[in-house]
Amino acid sequence: QASSPEGTLEYRVDATSCAGSAMVAVFFYEQDPRNPQQIAGSTSAQHRGRVRPHPALEVRLDARGTLLSSHADLAAILLDTPVPAGFRPAVLTKTPAVPGDTLTRVGFGYDETLEALDGRRLVHESKVLKALTPAGGRFLLEDPDGHIFRGDDGGPCFRETRSAPELVGISTTGLGQKSTMTSLSAYRGWLRDELSYSASLEGCRQPGAPE
Repeated sequence: QASSPEGTLEYRVDATSCAGSAMVAVFFYEQDPRNPQQIAGSTSAQHRGRVRPHPALEVRLDARGTLLSSHADLAAILLDTPVPAGFRPAVLTKTPAVPGDTLTRVGFGYDETLEALDGRRLVHESKVLKALTPAGGRFLLEDPDGHIFRGDDGGPCFRETRSAPELVGISTTGLGQKSTMTSLSAYRGWLRDELSYSASLEGCRQPGAPE
């Protein structure tokens, strides 16, 4: 809780107020060979990890919880044990998102009655509409269908390429009422440092980590 320069009450989240640890669920999805777009089944495993927020993270909310501003809304989670063999890491994009791009968003459905995520796995295409910050760190996305992604922070936004999907950004739709994304291109240096740090730790080396 803090006071703005104008003297009004607001709430701020920064790197010092983040949770120190988190549980991560790693899913392996099985495709239906007769219909590659459908998921035939899945298995999952829980992993505990240490949260390493971006040092410049700052999210500002007013007294009603409405988003005022968001900067560097990212954190890496360093797992205590590596994920099982067979997990394929996403490739980080080398080119930033631009208005007009079509991205594939992956997340979970939202139940308006329960006001909570309902467990439906969603894959949907959304266009990048415009940059919300001068440096291109946050973008407004096309809302695919009502509020199906509402409340789903942290979902990946991919750009489809001939070789492999590229991870362009992270959904921040849970902040406020609009479909938004934090671009990873603006924070590529920090991401590379985090990947290098994790690889340097004993027992956390992962050959073939994405560039």
